[in-house]
Amino acid sequence: MEYSYHLKQEQDSGYVEQFGENADFCSSPLFLPGFALLAPVVSSVLLVGLLVFLFVGVNVLVEKLLDAVAEITGVTAEVFIKEKGEGKVLRLEEPVWREGIAYVTLLAVAAAAPEIFLCFYSTFKDRHPGSQLKSSAIGPLTLIGSAAFNLLIVGAISMVATAKPQKVKNYY
Repeated sequence: MEYSYHLKQEQDSGYVEQFGENADFCSSPLFLPGFALLAPVVSSVLLVGLLVFLFVGVNVLVEKLLDAVAEITGVTAEVFIKEKGEGKVLRLEEPVWREGIAYVTLLAVAAAAPEIFLCFYSTFKDRHPGSQLKSSAIGPLTLIGSAAFNLLIVGAISMVATAKPQKVKNYY
């Protein structure tokens, strides 16, 4: 059988040839050319090793991020409060940032990370040297769908979960 397109990629250990009816050859941003020629056991071990390496990397980054949050939330400011009866002035140390706010912000960023990654991936997945960036519909639609879910479903569950309106109390 004759193929109209042929691509040969030279490597140190050999070469990979691709034949096809059109110029769209198999390409992957993750796998190197010839990766599919490896034995399944070898490719599985390499992929599991890559996954473990990425998990350890994420663990190191999160530890550094949590240390930074602890450093930021540890900052205090002096507050002077005058007592009603005696007119005495009390000096208190009050945190500038509340830990709850810092950790909720961290949680929001972590929850949005897969959507942000998908948006970037969908933009850069078909990028070839010398080509223009083109946007795919999946990235922005994922962000819009996630925002709609967060606003509607999470808001509805929060309203149903409270039996009656709660008053926020000042606790310091």
